[in-house]
Amino acid sequence: MIIGGIYTEYRTSLFCEIDKYAAESYCAIHDTDKSLNIGDITKADEHAVADFNVMFGGSPCQDFSVAGKHGGAAWTCKKCGNTYNPLEAHYSMRDVCPRCGSSEIEKTRSSLLVEWLRFLREKMPRFAMYENVKNIVGIRFKPTFDMFVRELEEYGYNVYWKVLNAKDYGIPQNRERVYCIIIRKDLDNGKFEFPAPIELKHSLADILEDDVEDKYYLDDEKVSSLIYPPHQIMQDANLQS
Repeated sequence: MIIGGIYTEYRTSLFCEIDKYAAESYCAIHDTDKSLNIGDITKADEHAVADFNVMFGGSPCQDFSVAGKHGGAAWTCKKCGNTYNPLEAHYSMRDVCPRCGSSEIEKTRSSLLVEWLRFLREKMPRFAMYENVKNIVGIRFKPTFDMFVRELEEYGYNVYWKVLNAKDYGIPQNRERVYCIIIRKDLDNGKFEFPAPIELKHSLADILEDDVEDKYYLDDEKVSSLIYPPHQIMQDANLQS
């Protein structure tokens, strides 16, 4: 890993992944032992894992994404039906419904950012990085993002955030994401700056192969089933006959 232009070695203390195949891929790519996977973060005990100095992550984006359901970080009480944003409650009281006190809460996927905060609050690493879709700082979800930042500041961190595009950093993809760099206040010298854009030297055409085996393509029938509904395919077939 390169930090500030200096190559730094690191060792993975733990990671969270509930998908079997994603976990296998992560272990293969990062040469990491599968025993370090603590699985479902909502069920993991932050007190039981080893301390660590750096924390990386990003909660699922579907409920913040433009293409998602826009559920945000809302929690719903199964007992009284009250819906609330867990970040609006102090972290010492957010696991119970503010209306009826029930602990039977239905949570959105994106509210996993609260679980991420739980681990960071307990371990207080030197610094952390959080990433999510650009829409989390849009008009609809900016109040939630601001509460997220304020809570990190309450823990004792300075937060620097910016929307960055992959195409500005050598990757031929138009992909905007919000990046938060989170530095413990007792270690921060106040001089952090996001890296300047670099020249894009390669396009997607430089990466794609010219000759690809047929087994990697879908045949026309399968493509049609993905593009057109079944009744439309039948109508087209009848017209042709």
